[in-house]
Amino acid sequence: MKEQACRSGLATAEFGKKPSNYRAIIEKYQRPRLKDSDAAKFDWSNALGPKKGYGWFVEAAQCRGHGWAVCVSINGKNSYGAYTGYVPFFYLIKNGEVIYSDGSVTDRNYNCLNFDKQTTL
Repeated sequence: MKEQACRSGLATAEFGKKPSNYRAIIEKYQRPRLKDSDAAKFDWSNALGPKKGYGWFVEAAQCRGHGWAVCVSINGKNSYGAYTGYVPFFYLIKNGEVIYSDGSVTDRNYNCLNFDKQTTL
């Protein structure tokens, strides 16, 4: 599926209910995936969303579905215990669950940098 087809799906897609607890959903999903989950810092003050949108998997050129898109920067610790700096992460939430989160730097950068395009018809 081309990205344009994924984008066109915004008009008719089922998004589920807008998650009022999107921060808790994302943190519950992401913290176990970090080296030091207790030390993770989420910058919610500059977060984008939640907005109706889609996730695009750049490396495979695949639409990952439609839902509530959120982009938030996270600062985590590395193996030496030092903070690495804030990095943007993209999440797609549907029915109270993360249905897609980009796993590579390429996808994170693409989905967060193109957030407006991916959340607007």
